[in-house]
Amino acid sequence: MITRVDWISFSILVAPQPDGEHWDMAQQCLNALEEMHIDLPEWFRLDSSWTFEKGRAPYAICFRRADNGISIYAHRNLSHALIEIAGRGCEEMQAHNLIHPVLEVVQKRLTRLDLACDMHVETRPLEFVAKRDTGRFRSHSEVVSESGETCYIGSKTSDRYARVYRYNPPHERAHLLRCEYVVKAENAKLLAQSILNDGELACAAALGETFAWEHEAWDTAGENAAEIEVWRPERREGKTLFWLADTIAPLIARLHNEGVLDLGTWLTDHVIPRIISSSDE
Repeated sequence: MITRVDWISFSILVAPQPDGEHWDMAQQCLNALEEMHIDLPEWFRLDSSWTFEKGRAPYAICFRRADNGISIYAHRNLSHALIEIAGRGCEEMQAHNLIHPVLEVVQKRLTRLDLACDMHVETRPLEFVAKRDTGRFRSHSEVVSESGETCYIGSKTSDRYARVYRYNPPHERAHLLRCEYVVKAENAKLLAQSILNDGELACAAALGETFAWEHEAWDTAGENAAEIEVWRPERREGKTLFWLADTIAPLIARLHNEGVLDLGTWLTDHVIPRIISSSDE
């Protein structure tokens, strides 16, 4: 099992600027981060490309890194802003051994912290959650869609719940069953301290006992190099395959059925020559 921090949210203090410009707020947020720790902007790659977008309540504006790894939510009339580090941002920081340094800096202002556990098994989410002590968390729900299957254990409005999900092929993580713990407010601060003291795997094991998983797929004995290699997806190729299957394949099938193109001829004219050309290089 591979265990990783997969989401970090924390607040920062800023001065309200009712008459300021949006980018004035962005500079204020940058200054606030530097006050917390001089290296935070560098750790978050605040020198890379950012986009300005509409925010969500109560934040009117959002500054988002181009790869969607980190977002900053703010409002000119509020005395705080919210920093969200999504899965992609956490994965990048993990690669540079920055998760623990960041948690040390932001722990006291954490609003949410997610811990993700990936299992290289064939088990479906409904099978996994069925084997648990149902007396621990009575609230649960399931969502099944074309893209995958998700089970929620505990109330999503509470300070702590779990979601167990699996994507369907050809998603890049279809080979993994994921259990994510979403921990908020004061519990997020406590979880951060536990991660710093004992490590992610030990915290996952403790949370597993809290949610009373009994399925054999839940194994917190450790992780090895082979498991880590399986865990790493080829992110760009996975997204391309999903796009081909989800968007391009239905479009080509429709055009063929409508007589707009002949699929065999189209492949012969536009695809096969490129395959032959590529193999000759």
